[in-house]
Amino acid sequence: MKQLFTLILVAMTISVFAQVQVTFQVDMTGQTVSADGVHIAGSLNGWNTTDNMLTDQGSNIYAVTLNLTPGTDYEFKYLNGNAWGTEEAAPASCTIGGSNRIFTAPTSDMTLAATPFNDCPSTIETQMVKFSVDMTGQSVSGNGVHVAGNFQAWNPGATALTNAGGNIYEVTIPVLSDISVVQYKFVNGNDWGMEETPGAGCGNGDNNRLFIIKDAGDIDLPVAAFGACTNPIPTRTVVFNVNLDGVSASADGVHVVGTFQGWNPEGTPMTDVGDDTYEVSVEVMKPIVYLEYKYLNGNAWGTEETVPEACSYNSNRFAIMNYDSPDVLTLEHYVLGTCNDLSVATIDLASSPLFKVSPTIANENISITWETSISGQALLLVHDLQGKLVFQQEKENLQSSDSEIINVSDWTTGMYIIQLRTSNSLYSQKIIVE
Repeated sequence: MKQLFTLILVAMTISVFAQVQVTFQVDMTGQTVSADGVHIAGSLNGWNTTDNMLTDQGSNIYAVTLNLTPGTDYEFKYLNGNAWGTEEAAPASCTIGGSNRIFTAPTSDMTLAATPFNDCPSTIETQMVKFSVDMTGQSVSGNGVHVAGNFQAWNPGATALTNAGGNIYEVTIPVLSDISVVQYKFVNGNDWGMEETPGAGCGNGDNNRLFIIKDAGDIDLPVAAFGACTNPIPTRTVVFNVNLDGVSASADGVHVVGTFQGWNPEGTPMTDVGDDTYEVSVEVMKPIVYLEYKYLNGNAWGTEETVPEACSYNSNRFAIMNYDSPDVLTLEHYVLGTCNDLSVATIDLASSPLFKVSPTIANENISITWETSISGQALLLVHDLQGKLVFQQEKENLQSSDSEIINVSDWTTGMYIIQLRTSNSLYSQKIIVE
């Protein structure tokens, strides 16, 4: 049986995982723990009070690990029980709006420090952020000028700005450092309906201004012109490319659609660059670190590709980037409707000890062993020839030499593809289950 080692040649900072695992911990010291258990409820589970119970880790620490979308803000609170009325009431100094805890999902797995139930950590990490807006040309409301954002639960009347002269209004406030990207907009008054719509280049799909505050310390945000764009949000160039593999291109052209452009099937046409490959470069705001997308051989719904489960999330292709990813980022060069990535080179390592599966014809157990210089997160996957995922196991700390035993006795007779995927490599081998 031939072994394959696939090395990605394109330098990228894109994860092979669509979500990250975040472990939440709460310290129940001093609490009489409910017989119904300790739970977490929030935007991470639709505010369901029973879905996610934390397990006792000892020393009064309870924890749960959840899959989250990178770059997304999650509001939550802990419950000493499993119903509303048992939730904590943490102080305003470590919550937003005096109610919910908040956390921005990172781009890689992490464990949060244990937080005391109904209280704040001994150290509350914040940074001072100065918001400024130029109201030139505006009739300022008698109710004043305000700023609303994810740092204060989007309350349009809670954070007033002061007239600093020259039509400039400003306020400096502490922002919880658990928020990676501050999202905000200014309000000429103190209620919704009076908010600005930032000019092109200064707002995301929700018309919010964005600024990366992660690891930045205290910040004076650029002075914004109310309802205009004087300081565009920095962008990175993301290059999308797809190969049609001999399929004739539609007379309506080849397009890419995704979260970065509102899922408009005719909004982003691609250019024929030869060899059945179509390409387009798109400017994506740097604070945006997660994209979902797919390609269309046409310009309307019904012409989109069906992305195999092995390389999709929510039936879409995906990309996870870091906040400090390169200014130009080229995504994988997929063949339309497949997981075949043409941006990788395949090397025959038939006699190499890098990745071995034995036996290659099995009916009970198979043993997978590997040796690699790659460290960090990895994913062990097994698919059948129809692309159906039959086994998946995440490796949080990939060792240079390791092994895994998988029981295949319940698998349907046929051929399977085993893969060990890391952030920059892919080991693969086929087996037959009898």
